[in-house]
Amino acid sequence: MHQARGIVTEFDNLRGIGMVTTHDGRALAFHCTAIAGGTRSIAEGTSVVVEVAPGLPGRWEAVVVTPA
Repeated sequence: MHQARGIVTEFDNLRGIGMVTTHDGRALAFHCTAIAGGTRSIAEGTSVVVEVAPGLPGRWEAVVVTPA
């Protein structure tokens, strides 16, 4: 695992899934359970630090999303 900085570019409150775009241009999916602090929602445009780990085959995902 490694860390990256980015911005929440999408978040669907009903489905509980979102997308972070890192400063180097990677798009990382995340689930609401990955949001630090126990909250299940995060606003689009929020600056975040994410822990990046292997997810679905051939893809990376954000497993911890912490507002910066």
